Amino acid sequence: MPVSFERAVIVGAGISGLTLADAWTARGLGVTVLERSDAVGGLAGSVRIEGLPYDLGPHRFFSRDPEVLSFIAGVLGENIQRVRRSTRILLNGRACDWPVTRSVALDLPIRDLALIARDLLKRKRLPAENFEDYVVSRYGPTLYRLFFQPMTEKFFRRDPRLISADWARAGIERAIIDKGRDTDTLRYLLWRLVKTPAAMHFLYPREGGIGAFAEALAARIAARPGGSVRLRSPAAGLHVENGAARGVILADGTRVEADCVVWTGPISRLYGMLRGRDSGLSFMDTVLFYIFPEKGAARPPYQWAYVPQRERRILRVSPQANFHRNPPADLTGLCVEAAADPGQNGAASPESLYPRVAEDLAALGILPGPDAVSHWQGLVVKESYPVYTSGYRPLLTRALEDLSSIQNLYLL
Repeated sequence: MPVSFERAVIVGAGISGLTLADAWTARGLGVTVLERSDAVGGLAGSVRIEGLPYDLGPHRFFSRDPEVLSFIAGVLGENIQRVRRSTRILLNGRACDWPVTRSVALDLPIRDLALIARDLLKRKRLPAENFEDYVVSRYGPTLYRLFFQPMTEKFFRRDPRLISADWARAGIERAIIDKGRDTDTLRYLLWRLVKTPAAMHFLYPREGGIGAFAEALAARIAARPGGSVRLRSPAAGLHVENGAARGVILADGTRVEADCVVWTGPISRLYGMLRGRDSGLSFMDTVLFYIFPEKGAARPPYQWAYVPQRERRILRVSPQANFHRNPPADLTGLCVEAAADPGQNGAASPESLYPRVAEDLAALGILPGPDAVSHWQGLVVKESYPVYTSGYRPLLTRALEDLSSIQNLYLL
């Protein structure tokens, strides 16, 4: 992105927008960051419940890039800790290691293990047009049937054959931590089953939850000449003059002038603002529950666990305390991500979903019973996931080409 401006406006105070603003203000450029909510961080933010930070779903910093690690450490300073990674998949009443290890083998029927090995041995990597094609060609139909298919159907409330293969490439590849290995081979599966893998660690703030990283970035930006971060400032439109973006118009009619505008939010919202019509692209909302078990309930031993079973409304479970080496004694809540009802485009009323969520937690052994909860709080995070429908590419291309006609407008 060329830097040839005096004043920029960045819409969205998520990690991407704040990192860009941090880099630009460090060079002496004037930057205003506009955030529609009352906190920075976006999806990588935290909320305060009873005075304690709970993340908007599970997040952690993992990288082998020295520059990235140095940047994270420089932002957090002394507020940083190194924590051992622990991810599980809940299968057949057991919390099994993920990616696959011996614990999964001990729980899976021998027939399924044999089928997985056969799939990986005989698979053919064919051109993939949808999610199912991509996963089956790489991991085989058995792993697809056991995990990838039910998780995707629950998450999108759609047939995986109607989801683009790009979602598999983005989601699965991002989740794989063994970056140096070919993880979809029989050799890798056998290695995971025979060898005890070395412990992996991630970085995480000691205090403040994952949102502390964004808050530290925002503080650095605001402390520099020409830098500012404005909360509760939703964008309602762009000020376009002679084919170029000249600022952002807020919901209250205020105009924030600039000679460079960077948009970090959903492209569908920007397209609707500027063109007055639907782009055809869609985003899902995330339904989160913060559930506080009654005193004495055992805490699950993982940072997060996937729940692939179709009959369960839960997608992921995350005990916040397990993101700390020495957690506060009163950090007892669970963050639970749930699948919404069909036809609601990812949104739902937490109140209507909660009874199913509590029943699922009890059935999975995470709670002694559905009523073993002292209190809970629901939250809907708007427009959190793009929906990679099979026909999204031409729609995205059209929107990008249309918006590219506006000078000084950049998309993240």
